[in-house]
Amino acid sequence: MPSEQVLLKPRLAPMIWLTETAAPVCVEISDGLRRTLFRRMSSLISGSLVGLIIIAILLYRNPIPAFFAWAAVDTILVLFRFAVIGRLMRILRDPSLRRPRDTLVVDAFIAGSVLWCAQIGVGAFLCMSLGDPVLAVFGTMLSTGIVGAMCARNPGSPRMVKLQMVLIIVPYAAGAAMGPEPWLWPIALIAPLYLWGTISINRELHIDYLKMLMAQQESSHLALHCSLTGLPNRSSFKARLKAAERNASVLFLDLDGFKAVNDQHGHPAGDALLTAVGEQIRGCVPDPADVARLGGDEFAILVHADDERTIAAIATRLIAEVA
Repeated sequence: MPSEQVLLKPRLAPMIWLTETAAPVCVEISDGLRRTLFRRMSSLISGSLVGLIIIAILLYRNPIPAFFAWAAVDTILVLFRFAVIGRLMRILRDPSLRRPRDTLVVDAFIAGSVLWCAQIGVGAFLCMSLGDPVLAVFGTMLSTGIVGAMCARNPGSPRMVKLQMVLIIVPYAAGAAMGPEPWLWPIALIAPLYLWGTISINRELHIDYLKMLMAQQESSHLALHCSLTGLPNRSSFKARLKAAERNASVLFLDLDGFKAVNDQHGHPAGDALLTAVGEQIRGCVPDPADVARLGGDEFAILVHADDERTIAAIATRLIAEVA
């Protein structure tokens, strides 16, 4: 059954690039950042509905063909996004519902979000370029409101957020500069500052969120691993043992004379010995065996096999290598 990480990962290279961070991070952190795209879906849905309402008001005030076209495109994109979100939520709740056609559902979600922002930018251009102050007010409220919400809603994918903001604010500023109303021209100078500010805020939120995920990962790792050897600890080994199949075997070993090493040479020498032994054990057992340090000089190995000859051969090799 596909995991949430698999279900939420795009497949197309441009979509992967848009949702990745520029910082060098592991796959788990990258997946954690990408998951912010699919949080707070209620705000995304409410924003889409607010956009439809504002477009309807503008169309009522000025029923020109351009506004009819904008309303049609916006409605199609909103319905498409709702359909994709609904499908995505269903397969997240029950991954068994996933079908081959759902392979690109995340890519469709990302593409729909970018296209929706692009058409909002075109609509903002229309509102500002016509010189109607009422249209300008609604166009400003729609464009800056969406950009502000977008800045805070998604700290995980700054590349995608930056593209969405540019697609909205640049046409908005261009419409103000090209319109017949001189009092709107200064917006062409103010809008880039607003864009720079929101991008900066989103970048800072991204850095903070990235640090939080890295701290959580480190904390989780320390809770389940020995800080000295890096091997799984007793708690982690118990969980792996519980999840193991029936045809598995467990080997326990400790080090004869380990206390004497600590007494005669000090704890740093004992720590170095434990680290070296842990590395030797990992080199002796076949993958995908699980090696753990239970505490002190006690180690355990979970071997995913129950053949006595295989287990005996591993035990013999362990004794020889460690000795």
